Amino acid sequence: MPASMGAMGIAIGVAIDEGIAKDIHQSFIASGNDLAELVKTETNAWLSSVCAQKKTDLDGLCHSDSRLTVRLLRYGFVTTSGNGDPVKPELEIGFVLGSQEERRLSLKDADDPLKTAELEAIKTEGAASAALLQNGYQILLEMYQKRL
Repeated sequence: MPASMGAMGIAIGVAIDEGIAKDIHQSFIASGNDLAELVKTETNAWLSSVCAQKKTDLDGLCHSDSRLTVRLLRYGFVTTSGNGDPVKPELEIGFVLGSQEERRLSLKDADDPLKTAELEAIKTEGAASAALLQNGYQILLEMYQKRL
């Protein structure tokens, strides 16, 4: 059957995906969430924790005149296998420490399994999508720390 759908079937599929993305975004915003603020808050908490450990291999990160720039390159959700139409976060972040080259990290490369939520939940509950994105970003921060 999919072979007989042609271009019209593809266009309908894309429209449905864009509609779902719009629902997720509206729910996220309506719940008072802000992705840039989430990234800033999580980064500051992570830096405080990492720098409190006073490890010598992290001196470049924790020095008072160090500047860590975080670029949000891609974010969203992708479906995954399981019951209830589960989705997981999709994030790609660029980290630049001082004048070093950007290090791009993606959840696609994460070793740990990602948290999931049911599609219906993240379409209607902004807190559910925020929790997935927060957890995903924390994983990327841990991946970044390991590469320093």
